[in-house]
Amino acid sequence: MDEYLEAFSKRILRVCFEAYRQNRLLTLQEMQWIFLVSATRISELIRSAECSHNIIVPTPGTILDAGRSITHKDIIVKLHLEGHNVKDIARITYHCPRSVDNYIGTFEAMLILYLYKMPVRLMSRILGKGITLMRYCQMLWIGNFTHPPKHHLCNSLLNKFSVNKLLVFKNQ
Repeated sequence: MDEYLEAFSKRILRVCFEAYRQNRLLTLQEMQWIFLVSATRISELIRSAECSHNIIVPTPGTILDAGRSITHKDIIVKLHLEGHNVKDIARITYHCPRSVDNYIGTFEAMLILYLYKMPVRLMSRILGKGITLMRYCQMLWIGNFTHPPKHHLCNSLLNKFSVNKLLVFKNQ
């Protein structure tokens, strides 16, 4: 059964990438009609493939930011933290540089607000993003900033934006 699901998942991915090469994005409903499988199952297979192969499958959720797909934002921020530049990240993730720059800017702004202990509701209001998205991103991106080497990133961001460092890492 696992071999069948693996082969089926590869077919779905191949169709998604082929549609993208032809300047088209297939919705889950369209893939449901093509493959005669529920949209939920197709979504699970795509998400599983994205996680296991560390890729971004071109769907409306990942390319056009339609829906609740977060994986591409997470991958873009991780690549940024690894030191890749915007142009490389855009090429790797099949996104336009403007979108990549937007995600990185949101991450940096959210990090600075977090360092100043800004409540999530206020962060959401200031950045013009939904509160659910802000909570998820805070858990996903900023929740990892307890590791000491990343503190240098926080300080460099604060220096980049000429922000006073009074509240940074008092507990350290």
